[in-house]
Amino acid sequence: MRTWREGECRGIERVALANWLGGFQWQVFATLTYRKPRTWRTILKPFGRFLEVVARSRGHCWSFVAGEWFSSGEALHLHALIGYSEPCLVQPFWEWWYLNQGRAMLKIYDQEKGASYYVTKYICKDEMLTGVWDWLERKDWRGIKTS
Repeated sequence: MRTWREGECRGIERVALANWLGGFQWQVFATLTYRKPRTWRTILKPFGRFLEVVARSRGHCWSFVAGEWFSSGEALHLHALIGYSEPCLVQPFWEWWYLNQGRAMLKIYDQEKGASYYVTKYICKDEMLTGVWDWLERKDWRGIKTS
């Protein structure tokens, strides 16, 4: 888990983060909610399971995820960029999240808008500058020989 200290999320740090994210190949932008209120400590485990589902289907996936507090301040939801090595439909991933966790909005990533448009604003936009974020990666090791 990463957090921004007060005042740190504005300006050059946000630009640097957006530039770094722009160097990755992304396929999906996701907004994910949970049926039950969650905190940052409890929000990543189900998301990690979700990435394992993607990895089983695609072999390898990576994600940059940012948490955003609901306006009530009682729980978080996620905004994520997800990349994977083989093209596929997102419908099965949407179904898995909906059945197991809550609402999901999955969109094909728009290269023209860039990573900054999608995710860095969610880290920086809350008034207390307490945006939380992390990098997650999963691989499906089935069938991979380790000589």
